[in-house]
Amino acid sequence: MKISFSERLLLVMRKKGYKNIHELSRALGYSHSEKLQRLIRDPKNNPSFEIISDLTNRFEDLNANWLLTGKGKPFESFPTTSDQLVLEDSEKYETASQIYVLNAKAVSQWLTKQDNEFYKSFPSFTISEIIHRSGEYVMVQVADDFMKPTLNWNSWIICRKILPEEIVEKKIYVVLLRSKNQDTIIHRISFTGDDKKIVLEYDNAAYPPQKISVKEVIEIFIMEYYFTAEFEPKDQGLASSLQQLKKDIEKIKKDIRFKR
Repeated sequence: MKISFSERLLLVMRKKGYKNIHELSRALGYSHSEKLQRLIRDPKNNPSFEIISDLTNRFEDLNANWLLTGKGKPFESFPTTSDQLVLEDSEKYETASQIYVLNAKAVSQWLTKQDNEFYKSFPSFTISEIIHRSGEYVMVQVADDFMKPTLNWNSWIICRKILPEEIVEKKIYVVLLRSKNQDTIIHRISFTGDDKKIVLEYDNAAYPPQKISVKEVIEIFIMEYYFTAEFEPKDQGLASSLQQLKKDIEKIKKDIRFKR
């Protein structure tokens, strides 16, 4: 039996771990939940193109055809290739409320504390011209050679927080694990065929992959952007370096590389 759009919307909400429509609305970047509430109140109401687009952009495994028609499976299999470059019109960009800056020392402390709110204690900034998806962001300094030649030592990546079920195979992620023996937090991820296991891989062939349980993941951020500009002179602290970063914002825009 065909289910209504409101029922499909509630199914997506539950499968993605949101407790209510207010939480889902915030995840989509809406300031209030009325856009979705009207669909729940009256199943005869049709969703706007904006809502369909926001849902499929937020949840990359969501089957757009099922969302629109109810035909097929709600969620698609994880893709096996994902190095495709995606360029979007600048008018679609949204402002990330904060991008929290973690240099190599801060990253090391994060690993030790294993606290999913720890990064919020560090300086932050926004780049409205670049960030275009709502959510929580961190800017992390690369502190090792695990991801060479893709990521260079002391370069920076900007990452967006996601849920484990939003993982897309072979993308680059910042992963915070419960394990005390984690050497690095930047990996590519692939799947074992068992949905409870994932493989953490490195671009540097000198380092072997690790197989872990999804339950070990505390936090996971997908890499959105990568750039190589120097933002932290050796004789300055993180706060003053961040001020320099703000002054050099135009340089950031030129140096940014889109990684999707």
